[in-house]
Amino acid sequence: MFPVGIVYAANGGEPNYTMLLQMGLTVPFSYLLSRWAMPALAARTFGRRIRPGSYPLYGAMHLAVWVVGRAMSLSPMPRLAGSPYALTYLRWCGARIGPECHLGTAEIPLPTMLEVGRNVTVGYATHLAGYEIRGGYLHVGRIQLGDDVMVGANSVLAPGAVLGAGAVLGNQSLVPEDVAVPAGEFWDGSPATNGSRDADPVVTEMLECDHAPRDWGRAELSRFRVSILALELVPMVALIPSFLLVWATLMTFDHIAALLMTLATGPLFVITACTLILMLRRFALERTPVGIHHLRSTLGVEKWFSDQLLSVNLELTNSLFGTLYTPHWLRRLGANIGKHAEIATIANIDPDLLTLGEGAFVADMGSVGSAIYANGHVAFRPTTVGDRAFVGNAAFVPSGSEMGDNSLIGVMSIPPTGGMAEGTSWLGSPAIYLPKREVYEEFDEKATFAPPRWKVVSRYVIEFFRACLPATILGLSTFGTLMTVSLIAAEELPLWVTVAATPLLALAFSVLTVFVIALMKWLIVGRYRPRVQALWSGFVRRTEFMTGIFETTAVPVLLQTLAGTPMLPPLLRLFGVRIGRRCLLDTTYITEFDLVTIGDDVSVGAHVSLQTHLFEDRVMKMGRVRLEDDSSIGVRGIVLYGATLGDHAELAPLSLVMKGESIPPATRWIGIPARPDAIGAGELPAPIPRRARVHA
Repeated sequence: MFPVGIVYAANGGEPNYTMLLQMGLTVPFSYLLSRWAMPALAARTFGRRIRPGSYPLYGAMHLAVWVVGRAMSLSPMPRLAGSPYALTYLRWCGARIGPECHLGTAEIPLPTMLEVGRNVTVGYATHLAGYEIRGGYLHVGRIQLGDDVMVGANSVLAPGAVLGAGAVLGNQSLVPEDVAVPAGEFWDGSPATNGSRDADPVVTEMLECDHAPRDWGRAELSRFRVSILALELVPMVALIPSFLLVWATLMTFDHIAALLMTLATGPLFVITACTLILMLRRFALERTPVGIHHLRSTLGVEKWFSDQLLSVNLELTNSLFGTLYTPHWLRRLGANIGKHAEIATIANIDPDLLTLGEGAFVADMGSVGSAIYANGHVAFRPTTVGDRAFVGNAAFVPSGSEMGDNSLIGVMSIPPTGGMAEGTSWLGSPAIYLPKREVYEEFDEKATFAPPRWKVVSRYVIEFFRACLPATILGLSTFGTLMTVSLIAAEELPLWVTVAATPLLALAFSVLTVFVIALMKWLIVGRYRPRVQALWSGFVRRTEFMTGIFETTAVPVLLQTLAGTPMLPPLLRLFGVRIGRRCLLDTTYITEFDLVTIGDDVSVGAHVSLQTHLFEDRVMKMGRVRLEDDSSIGVRGIVLYGATLGDHAELAPLSLVMKGESIPPATRWIGIPARPDAIGAGELPAPIPRRARVHA
């Protein structure tokens, strides 16, 4: 925001086309400089002070860890993940990484706590978590990956995890804190245990093949550089039509007319972003060749670029997902989507290899059809989700999977290697067959799968506003910030006053935006209470509308930045969450706010979901989640509705508390689904007395 303040001050706060040109030249440059240089500088500077061990909260070490983690979240790593330049950037940030590696994840909060050997492969969205908070302490540990290690997608390596040379970790697997996987062994599951490498023949074939190139060619590296620059510029280019529309109105008429024109920027931004994605899609992998291929090739660059386009699309138009417009959009990208399919979010797919049957349902954070990487190779396989099949929240369905009609894979689960027969249900990592599942039969087809036409039309209208309103609200916040800066600059105050005031005004309007979203929640939904509603009910439309607005406005504008600090709980209380004192919440994955109760001194890790509802069989079942005093949840844990964590209870990373369960006080649970962890429970430091803790 500093360049904006300088430009406004230099022009006396009077909008003109010279100012527009100056901003067009300075803002992109300053944005890219700050996005690339400052996070690396912060990670390197503060990371030098970080050492393995256990530390009290709110001290110098806690501050250093938070600064580095927040810096990495603001870095270009989401754009670099999977490219050779991810290795270079991580080395700038202090990580020790050998040659010939493929790191397909950006979830590396502490680079200085990461040591990676030669020819290591890490899959999509795997968390290399160098720290966690539990029991009133900050625990920091070094993560070490030996030569020729393969780590699957959606996994978590806790602080102190070690994988010996040639070790393999499967998808959706957890290596707990300070656990070492012996060299050459295959482990999978949450928690990971020794398994059989024959579980996936494709992975075995990839690991045994040594013919893949170990270095990228000059032509491929050049394409990476051009592609990275293009991807970094996409968000700014997507803003240009909206910005020019408002600016031209301001120049032609006045501030009131420009303010009114800002209301139209939401639909314009969504259309522009989608158009840009489709234009760039021509340079991505449009026809995916089934089979095993060399990664370091033109095909590898196109596959990476295709993944990044979908990731950018999800970031820019997240509000479009989870609506009736999502299937149409995915069909436009090449996916085979059946009628009446419901898709919350989906990423890292190969669209032309994905088939979702009629009435299929993919819940939020579900991953379906991700490619497999190992030992310099990439494997593509078709993935099929049958008619009326259900993919639960945060479930991982790898490429090559076949889900039969009316089958179900539960929350955080991974299907069995042999596929899922029609009508079967599975839960866990590794998957466990469920002979029975809860079914609500009081709702007829019109309320779940076959709604009347008027309900479909009304939902399209509601979800049009859900998709476009977030960009409009953020546009109004930006408009208010710039107009206030203009008024200050017009007073001919010293330059430093305008420059210093600009980021403070941006913060003030961000806070105002959060207050507006909180007010919308109370007006549209009111107070949440436990209930059961069919997908096509009016209540579900209201709550899903509000959830979409919250996640695409309040979270990115401010709440995401405050995650992991004492400043987040007061803002979440505005929405109805009951939160005690001295809590550290590193997540914003809360939807039905009033149903969440959090006691004193609770810590909740990154990407944790306090899941107060489920959507199996297109029926929304909603209940309470309660975290008692001093309880803690590790990164990517999920607690389902009706569950309670007792005093001093701990849930390990990548673990699932089933609906209706009560975790006893002073116990540690781990796994999908969670079960007692007798070994870890006896090794925790004694809790810090509350009177000795820093009050926040």
